[in-house]
Amino acid sequence: MKGLGLGVQRNMFLIFSLLTLILIVASFSFFYSYLANRLKNDAKANMEQLTTSMSERIDLFYGELNHITFQIINSPDLLEIMEQADESDNLDNYFGWNTQIGRKANNYLATIKGPNNHVSRIRLYNNHGDYTSLGMAPENMDAIRSHLQSRSYQEFYQRIIENDNIHFVGPHADPFAENEPGQVVSFYRVFRNYLETFGIIEIQLTVPEFAATLGITDNADLKAYIFDKDGQPAYQKTGNGPQEEITLDRLLDHFVADNEKSVNLSENVITYRQSVASQWHIFLAEPKSVLLAPVKVVGRLIVIVSFAFILLSLIMIYMISKQLTKRMRKTVDLIREVSLDNLSLKLDPSVDEIHLINKAITGMFERLKASMEKEVQAHSRELRARINALESQMDPHFLYNVLSVIGSVGEDAGVPKVMELCEKLGAMFRYTSQHQDKEVTVHDELTYARLYLDLMKVRFEDHFQYQVEIDESSLSSKVPRLIFQPLIENCFRHAFRKPAPPWIIHLALKQTADHHWLFEVKDWGDGFDPAALDKFQRRIESYDRYNAKDKRNVQEFSGNEGGGGVGLFNIFMRLRLTYEERAFHEIVTNRPNGTIVRIGVKRTNIEAR
Repeated sequence: MKGLGLGVQRNMFLIFSLLTLILIVASFSFFYSYLANRLKNDAKANMEQLTTSMSERIDLFYGELNHITFQIINSPDLLEIMEQADESDNLDNYFGWNTQIGRKANNYLATIKGPNNHVSRIRLYNNHGDYTSLGMAPENMDAIRSHLQSRSYQEFYQRIIENDNIHFVGPHADPFAENEPGQVVSFYRVFRNYLETFGIIEIQLTVPEFAATLGITDNADLKAYIFDKDGQPAYQKTGNGPQEEITLDRLLDHFVADNEKSVNLSENVITYRQSVASQWHIFLAEPKSVLLAPVKVVGRLIVIVSFAFILLSLIMIYMISKQLTKRMRKTVDLIREVSLDNLSLKLDPSVDEIHLINKAITGMFERLKASMEKEVQAHSRELRARINALESQMDPHFLYNVLSVIGSVGEDAGVPKVMELCEKLGAMFRYTSQHQDKEVTVHDELTYARLYLDLMKVRFEDHFQYQVEIDESSLSSKVPRLIFQPLIENCFRHAFRKPAPPWIIHLALKQTADHHWLFEVKDWGDGFDPAALDKFQRRIESYDRYNAKDKRNVQEFSGNEGGGGVGLFNIFMRLRLTYEERAFHEIVTNRPNGTIVRIGVKRTNIEAR
């Protein structure tokens, strides 16, 4: 007995330990996966947000440059000064020997530059060597004169004045600096009126000022690669890693055609954005080991917590399994003591397992007995219903024989029309009594509907007319039985009550790009009352298609529709039962009067394509 208890305890411990281990590992793995993806996405989103911010700052700075240069170009005083400098015959710097004019130009440039402007220097010069500048760093006049007279400057000047765009020159040494030249960036624009060119404008920033304008952070691990619209390097911050030449084409080759905003390039995560106005290209790169460091920390923490949870769970499972098997052993010992001589149990008030087992078994037999009684009653009711149905049926062969006798009498009496009508009516009886639980073809349904129309034509003669249009490609499709004729019967029962004859019905069967088959019944009768039609449509829309699978519900809802229980609602629900979401039904008003009813089967998306 002790060995049995230990075996149960061991199996219980192993099973629950395995389940708990799987649950903990799966839960923490899912949590780690979710958290790691969240941290990765947040890190990439932060880099993308920084890239977008830099793009916007570049466009904003370009707007400031446009504003500054337009102020300079549209200043009448500066335009007059530059025009006079261009016309001067003096070979020396026009602004140097004409100090009053130079001071006036610099004062105006100072009002444009302002104390809070990001620009470090503004220069005006032409191709004659005339030059003026506003900035804090001292300049070497000899270097300025030599540079303005050089051939390279003249070629550069001709390139700048070719158009009115802002021209950018990336980090370079300032040739006009007095001391050791530092790295600067320059933006150039031609100074002209509508007819003549008088010089160029240079707006200069030191590289640190340019980086601050772009919003470059002090993160030592963050790399920045910025290119102008022509693909020339504008600024590069390579961080603490090895220096390597990065080109725009090399970076763009790692981006897919669907405008993905972040990719892995070697050991870095790179984000990219092209500014809207200036069309500059901004790339930010950060090592994956740095960017995803929080993910590793979280992973280690989750591993430690998982081991702690597993250890605690194993201890708890061992204690619980030990207590459970201890009670089981006591219960088995009490059951073994029961015999013919001893039908009583000496129960420990603290151990109630026997009472629970006895109560559970007793309840199980009571429920089983109740279920068997219900099953017997249901079977009896079903059997009685079948017997009643058989008793209430009339032998269809009796109807066929009677119709044959009537047709023969009519033929003998010289009235062949009676024979024709009896044959058509017999064919209709035969159709309705055969294959009640099977689908039929569209061709069979149309044949049955035409028999009905022929009988109505005989009955109403010239008071009734009908037209039929058939697309023969739809005739082989399978459909539920008796869905076409009731739509036609509704015209006689409802649409033609009040209007004077002749009454007209138009039938159409066709295939469309959206439908396997589409059957349309059009009449020129009374038409639906708008309120009744709206109520009917809402009834259709609110009916849950899953509840429609209960045939009794369909019959209950359609009982008041007429047509022997086969009303419009019944037809629509049968279509939904058969074709589910592909079923199509529609009721619209026929202008100027009457109704159009359409039913059909829609194609799937793949079939429609």
